Amino acid sequence: MTYELINEVEANKIKDILLKTPLSSHISISIPQLKLNLEIDSVSETNDSTIFSEMEEVFFMKEDSTKVLIIENKEYELFYNIGEWGTYREIEGGHICLGTKPVTFGSRYFAQVELSQAVKDSDNIYIIKNITKMAGEGAIVRINSGLGTDKIMKLKRRQHLAEGFEGKTIQVFDNEWLCISIIKIKDLDKESKRQLIINQFMESFLRYAFQVESIINDPIISSELTGGVINKTYFSKLTHEQRKKIEMGAMKEVQKHYEKKGYILTDVSLQRGLGYDFYAQRKDQNDLFIEVKGTTVCEDWTIILTASEYDASEKYKNDYHLVVVEFEDINNLKINKFNKFKWPSNNEIVQIRPSEYYVKKRLF
Repeated sequence: MTYELINEVEANKIKDILLKTPLSSHISISIPQLKLNLEIDSVSETNDSTIFSEMEEVFFMKEDSTKVLIIENKEYELFYNIGEWGTYREIEGGHICLGTKPVTFGSRYFAQVELSQAVKDSDNIYIIKNITKMAGEGAIVRINSGLGTDKIMKLKRRQHLAEGFEGKTIQVFDNEWLCISIIKIKDLDKESKRQLIINQFMESFLRYAFQVESIINDPIISSELTGGVINKTYFSKLTHEQRKKIEMGAMKEVQKHYEKKGYILTDVSLQRGLGYDFYAQRKDQNDLFIEVKGTTVCEDWTIILTASEYDASEKYKNDYHLVVVEFEDINNLKINKFNKFKWPSNNEIVQIRPSEYYVKKRLF
């Protein structure tokens, strides 16, 4: 896939929507781990920022109150600013940031995206954050909090963010980027789509921001994570290309396995939120919904189910198959074990955060 930077006209259309369009539906987010609850039903009028002269400010609201965020029973105002951040960029005034009053997440602004870094293909615009770089333009600097120079843990947190947020990742400018929001280009000029765009953008941006805060405050994230499997001894050493090789290798092996059994498989892995990678059909059998995870040989691994995977498992029960392909070696991808589990959520599981469940290998 080929991507290019969006132009100033497109960026200005997005800014105009975010600054001048009311919400069309309620936004509700709960993060038990942070004791956080957010309820939003509208946004305020746009005003000049009280902090930066070249930014505009909008508050989230509920029932005419700007105190929409509750953390540990304390109320906070939540707002977003859009405008110039202070350094030169190809597209002026395209910086978007979230903040609270009073400050609660380390600094006044706790999450940021930059429209001058947004990219597009023929159909969509992708608002993205760099999950390869540790610092600098486009990097998620906030997620480094408390880690000092520990590069391994910084990489682990980014990998966990990509898994838990369930956002699409794309390769742009030789780096991996997490898609915070995706906007259809054709919708930018449709008045009927403006509210849909602001609702989807803001809810996705907020969920991303709170996912980062959850990771920062989560003591469990001390094991190397990849591909939905915790591997305590090996996986942190793998590059992005090696992880992708394992994931694609696992997908290939699973497809071959089920096709030999007479199933016709449809790859739906790029469709966000389904909770499975393959839809399998055979005339004389029930349709199957297959989730694939790949790993390498290790003494101790734990399966991670995202919320959408858990929900799909509960919905389809024995027709939901979780397949963990365990390879002997990263170079030739020779299979060590082909682990197939039906209805994994029917086992004893532990919900460690709103978006994730752990299912231990020994339970099967």
